[in-house]
Amino acid sequence: MNPHQSGSPTFSVAVIGAAMGLFTGTCTAQQSEAEGSGIRISGFGTLGLAHADAPAGWGFLRSLEQPASARSTRADIDSRLGVQLNYVATAQVEGVAQLLATRRLPSAVTSDAVEWAFAAYRPTADLAFRAGRLNLDQFVMSDYRNVGFAYLYARPPVEYYATIPSNLDGADVTRTWDVGDARWRAKGFAGRSKSVGMPLTKVLGLALTRESDGLVLRAGWSRANIARNSDGITALREGLDQVLALPISSISAEATALQSALDLAATPLTYATLGMTYERGEWHTAAELTRMSFRNGTIMAGYAGIGRHVGAFTWFGMVSRASDATPALATPAWGAQLAPAIGPAAAQQVQVLGATAAFVANLSSRQTTLSVGGRWDIHPRMALKAQWDHVKVDANGALLWANPTGDAGRANITSVVLDYVF
Repeated sequence: MNPHQSGSPTFSVAVIGAAMGLFTGTCTAQQSEAEGSGIRISGFGTLGLAHADAPAGWGFLRSLEQPASARSTRADIDSRLGVQLNYVATAQVEGVAQLLATRRLPSAVTSDAVEWAFAAYRPTADLAFRAGRLNLDQFVMSDYRNVGFAYLYARPPVEYYATIPSNLDGADVTRTWDVGDARWRAKGFAGRSKSVGMPLTKVLGLALTRESDGLVLRAGWSRANIARNSDGITALREGLDQVLALPISSISAEATALQSALDLAATPLTYATLGMTYERGEWHTAAELTRMSFRNGTIMAGYAGIGRHVGAFTWFGMVSRASDATPALATPAWGAQLAPAIGPAAAQQVQVLGATAAFVANLSSRQTTLSVGGRWDIHPRMALKAQWDHVKVDANGALLWANPTGDAGRANITSVVLDYVF
């Protein structure tokens, strides 16, 4: 039965239920007892094509874990294939593994393709433990951000999800309870993770969810340390060490400020999040807000989307925004000051180093996207989507793009994707 037909379940319940029924993340005693022990294999995928009309050289990305490319039309931004294995050992014990094939950075390792690999134990109906590689269950789309069939849009909003870690190597514990007609779920988690190629250690977090009458509310908080700076940042900071040795106090002060702005190693990184989804009749709404804080500043990101179902079609719109109010550092003017002391050629090299360090330190996520599109459920397990995005990028705000510059810019993205589950 088509979930959009009159008298059928609401769209979000039917679609997300169909998708997540295949990709359950925690064992349930009731399901295990009904199905018995055994192995179940399921999967999901997306075939996508995206065209970006963007500033020269910029490359559109779904995630900062994707390789850079300045090509305007690409099939590798949204296309991916996932396979999941569930092994139900007993009514209380389950093992889950999920593999995801998608384009990644050249620095990615083979194990990055393992999205989930954990064991789950549910001693009672309202208590569950998991250990291994888990979904980082703090965000609304944590369970299904790679399962395009489970949401309306061509992709999760880039401003919100492009930099968020997708998994956690560690453990979590979940407690559920009912209050009136509301189902509450509290989860605590700990471990380590990776965000945009940077290892995160000492990850600790909490998430609280309330579900009732089509409304899902979620709040979360997590804290982590960035174990080390990236190789590029380390090279810049080592170059600035040499600048600090130069006997000019004004240049040393500017180099010190740049070094401090670039250093993220061992500094606490915190996420505070709020999210909601609400289904009422033919309407579906969703919104999330996060505040990411670190030593040198704070980034705010969020989105709000709305969709209306008409038969097998769903029309949707969304606005998403990321902003960073950290004041920009001035680009150093070291060449003229240093030329008499170290010669024009060496002075120019130091000038390039300072300008590059300032560019990297100032680069952040400062952009707004307006999206409109439609989804056609052509089969109970297949959906065709089309989406148009208009992106406005502020100065020094192109962090979410490949080959960014410090200039402001505008872009239009046209996407067509076919999502499916099996």
